[in-house]
Amino acid sequence: YVNPAPRKLPRVLGTVVLLIAVLVVMGNAVEVIPSGFTGVVTTFGQIQEKPMPNGFNWKIPFVQEVLQVNNKQQDIYLEGQIWSEASDQTVVYLEGVTVTYQILPERSAWIFANVSDYTNNLVSRTLVDSALKTAAKSLASEDVTNRGLIEPAARESLQAAMDEKYGADTVKVIKVVIANMDF
Repeated sequence: YVNPAPRKLPRVLGTVVLLIAVLVVMGNAVEVIPSGFTGVVTTFGQIQEKPMPNGFNWKIPFVQEVLQVNNKQQDIYLEGQIWSEASDQTVVYLEGVTVTYQILPERSAWIFANVSDYTNNLVSRTLVDSALKTAAKSLASEDVTNRGLIEPAARESLQAAMDEKYGADTVKVIKVVIANMDF
């Protein structure tokens, strides 16, 4: 009597190994991007211009890597005082500034490729300071501490600075809130 089990063992083992290999490859071919994010696809380190939309996506396993960029509204809070002057050269300070901004999804790959450490450097302190000083300078001393006037002017000034630095339709400045202003 010859036991048939030893001959079937290599086949079964080979099938199991092949099945595991297929599952690993298929698992690496799928990328799920959560809502509010886009994926930046790199192929051997080369960034593709078109971002990957949120949801279920395919990628080339072991060749492409997908990095997520946050396209939700984000806040940056700037502590300390920012000194400026009104149009009539009255000295004023602003403090506790919060900027709400959003990276537009279609420009995510460009931001990822061109702005080093974009999560911390996209909206820089110097850019915000300059925009706030420009906004304050555009208003008279009786209007410079009026939130209804200074905050929209600061938002427009910051949006213009962001468009000049990164190009139009890259970053949207949604709101600028100034906690305190005084002469």
